[in-house]
Amino acid sequence: MRASALILVLSVAIVGVGWATDEAEKVFISEVLYDPDVGSPPRFIEFYNASKRNVDLTGWRVRVFTKNGAENVTLNNDQGKVVIPNHGFYLIGREVDRKAWSEFSYKPDLYCGLSMDFLDDRGGIVLTRSSGQVRDTVGWGPVPWPFYEGAPHPGVRPGHSLERKSGRSHNEVNGNSYDTGDNLNDFRDWAAKIVCDSKLAADYGNIKRENLWWTDEAIKTKILDVTEKRVSELFNLVYY
Repeated sequence: MRASALILVLSVAIVGVGWATDEAEKVFISEVLYDPDVGSPPRFIEFYNASKRNVDLTGWRVRVFTKNGAENVTLNNDQGKVVIPNHGFYLIGREVDRKAWSEFSYKPDLYCGLSMDFLDDRGGIVLTRSSGQVRDTVGWGPVPWPFYEGAPHPGVRPGHSLERKSGRSHNEVNGNSYDTGDNLNDFRDWAAKIVCDSKLAADYGNIKRENLWWTDEAIKTKILDVTEKRVSELFNLVYY
């Protein structure tokens, strides 16, 4: 999540096929956290703009498959346009989780009325332009069509997110724009990174990033075998 570079360029534009787009608006569903766990952020949907210019998402629609069936929301911002920067990200959270996000250093760009109340074993998201053309789709588990491309991803562990890869071999610094039109192939089980300084890194096998969506308090109580003083002085959480 939160990286850059386009791995695959698609020049064909076909209405109704999520992976088809024009060169100017290469916006992807880059990450979904649909099953929060202790220490993880609340539910969210994230987009990544792999194009060379900013894209105005105002009027675009997000359709999700949940316990209640299909839900829709149109992207609008009371404070102005919904703009995703070139090679940048746009995070959408639920309005009901606004307070819960206060615990995290990174917060949604937009809070919306979607419930995102997905079933335990299945769900799907369709992103469409204001024209109604499907831009991207992701589905997991035995979700019905059209809430997936190719084959649905089998799903991820609680507290982890479903993240689009950067390429056939994923590199976290190269963005989230790998798109073969197959969710099973294009996404992976993922979580946030924990970034620590060199002194703490030495304590944990010189690890610079750990794939866990934990708050600092959860890490101190459940993971770290160091003194609280060192944690408070040296630990820095960064969510991409």
